[in-house]
Amino acid sequence: MRYFIRLQYDGTSFFGWQKLKNFPTVQGTIEKALSTLLQKTILIHGCGRTDRGVHAQEYFAHVDLPVIEISSLLYRVNQLLPNSIRIINFHLVPDNAHAQLDSICRTYQYRIHTKKNPFIYPFSYWYQKNLDSKLLEDASQIILRGEDFQNFTKSPQRQNSTKCKIHRAEWDFETSGILVFTISADHFLKRMIRILVAKMLEIASGNMRLEEFRNSLDNQIPQQFFHIAPPQGLHLVEISYPDGLIPEM
Repeated sequence: MRYFIRLQYDGTSFFGWQKLKNFPTVQGTIEKALSTLLQKTILIHGCGRTDRGVHAQEYFAHVDLPVIEISSLLYRVNQLLPNSIRIINFHLVPDNAHAQLDSICRTYQYRIHTKKNPFIYPFSYWYQKNLDSKLLEDASQIILRGEDFQNFTKSPQRQNSTKCKIHRAEWDFETSGILVFTISADHFLKRMIRILVAKMLEIASGNMRLEEFRNSLDNQIPQQFFHIAPPQGLHLVEISYPDGLIPEM
């Protein structure tokens, strides 16, 4: 029987989602826990990859399991997993449901704090230059109108397509010097969000012109080198699926 696993994790101590030999990953840790409990090899398939140090407030993976008492498994697997990973629930889905291919939208947030704060540092990027909030908003609107992001990804030649449909791109300015960039799209390219954030910070701190950013997004200026914002500020916050695919959400 196929299940969607709904989970969340603190990515600080992991080398990303995808299983790697000799390195701790979220996928590898969950597979090991499930395999130990069920005494057989269990493989899970995630909705996408997250890089080393990136967090997920909501993440889905699918898994094929034997008939079993799910409430008991949920309790036992959470006891076995480290505190940095929480399984929220197992959702019974059709046998052909796919956590990655069936997703229709995903939303990320990038969190920045401009005042030193040791309590949020593992989940936010401490940026120490002055920022123009109006320029951040203007840059986000350019992203919202963008279509082809080949200049904002690592190894674009390895992508099947560099076009993304952006549904939302906006900044929220919270109290105590906390800034949150929210972006939603049908999919994202490798390192795309962190590269976009780094560019917007360059603009807002006076190191890049908006017109240059716009031209880069229009692919008029090929990018030879770019900065990437640190991973700890990036959070996957929502994965959307067609209505009815996942019951009891």
